[in-house]
Amino acid sequence: MKLYLRILSVAVAIAAMASVSWAGESKTTIGGTFYYDYFVNTTSGADTLPDASKGFELRRAYLTVKKSWGDMLFRYTSDVSFSEETGNLNAYTKYAYLQRKCMLLPGSVLVFGLHSPMSNGWIEQRWHYRSMAKTMSDAQKWTHSSQLGLGLQGKASDGVVEYYFDINNGNGYKNPVAKDGMGFSGRLAFQPVPGFYLSGLFDSNTPGGDKTEANTYFEGLAGYDAGAFELYAQYGMFTNGNADDIKSTGISVFGRAAVKEGINLVGRFDMIDPDTDNDNDGHNWILFGFDLEAHENFFFQPSFRMTSYEADGIDGESEFVLTFYGKI
Repeated sequence: MKLYLRILSVAVAIAAMASVSWAGESKTTIGGTFYYDYFVNTTSGADTLPDASKGFELRRAYLTVKKSWGDMLFRYTSDVSFSEETGNLNAYTKYAYLQRKCMLLPGSVLVFGLHSPMSNGWIEQRWHYRSMAKTMSDAQKWTHSSQLGLGLQGKASDGVVEYYFDINNGNGYKNPVAKDGMGFSGRLAFQPVPGFYLSGLFDSNTPGGDKTEANTYFEGLAGYDAGAFELYAQYGMFTNGNADDIKSTGISVFGRAAVKEGINLVGRFDMIDPDTDNDNDGHNWILFGFDLEAHENFFFQPSFRMTSYEADGIDGESEFVLTFYGKI
């Protein structure tokens, strides 16, 4: 039954996208984003370890091309990222999708292809500083930032309600090939009063191949955006179905405050428990820094990060990072 429902939903969505002419003004835009760091590992004894204790590091470079025809949009984004496992730069396709207004549901759009299911994207829009650090759920690999599939995204009640629903292959954009897996995600967000946000997400991914059990992720968020000041609290619970249903939980509190025009104070605190059945494996992570607009669309972002561990005998770590962030 699930298979037939999936086939039917894809067929209905494609029919809705094709139901109206693509006529309209054609427009092409090209843009890009990059961020790289100069880092200094300030942990005691870091200079004796085999890894570099300081240096420059390119973490991300995106190139985006968009082509629009009236209500239809095509986007392609390439992604060059640093691999911590290999120490090399790897190139991927991050986004490649068609988007069009859904004629069956006013205020919504259908997205078909390699796209953001908004499991990470919605939180990143509140965190703002993907250039400085990934969100908690992304850093812990509890969700995917891009999936190959079909999504419905929209707003209702004059923007008071936001909704995102998605079905996909279940294994992320770095390995998007279908392996008989399946993914689903759904997010609802509300603004009961202007500036105050409540949001909930449920995400289930079965990667396929030799990983046949579903990984599930639940997230709740509450926060307030006052314009010059923002503060949010995010809670996440991840269950790894392919590792004896190990449960991981995390709390992330983050925000920013405008010091003056072009200068923001940034702060974040993450408390992670990788296995709730193990009382001695958690860690805390703190980021404190500034976002300085040096020129339009070019930023310097100095920050200090600290990690502390619950386990006895494991010393904490600290690091200073100067991020250079630019958009074209």
